[in-house]
Amino acid sequence: MKHVLTLFLLVLGACASSQATNPAMTIRRVAEGQHSVLQRERHDAIAVFSQQSYAEAWTRYVGTGEAPAVDFTKDFAVFLLAGQRPTGGYTIEPRSVSIDRGELLVNAPVRVPDGITAQVISYPWAVIAIPLPPDAARPGAVRWNP
Repeated sequence: MKHVLTLFLLVLGACASSQATNPAMTIRRVAEGQHSVLQRERHDAIAVFSQQSYAEAWTRYVGTGEAPAVDFTKDFAVFLLAGQRPTGGYTIEPRSVSIDRGELLVNAPVRVPDGITAQVISYPWAVIAIPLPPDAARPGAVRWNP
């Protein structure tokens, strides 16, 4: 029985270590707002890796104002679109990101507002900047479950 428990713990440890291929990376919040131009019911996350793609995404998802600077020689940007919400006041709180098997995993819950809020449908969004991975391998997909 002792050997079975030891074997179980070894297998469990191997499985756990294979889950995350990249430790958590730092996040910088670039911008946020309450009304995305792209008004979808469901959430979405889009990664961009160049200034041109960033400018196009800013116009498509945010629509107004000048896009804050992102240094694409060091970072890439991710647009987080929370989808339709029943009132104002919802915010996206980026906490961590990691890369697992070529996929960017974003931990950024949508915070429910406290107190009285505007009684208007909102489409919260945020843009975060993340350092490029040291191996220069861009994540192929973004997974975000707010």
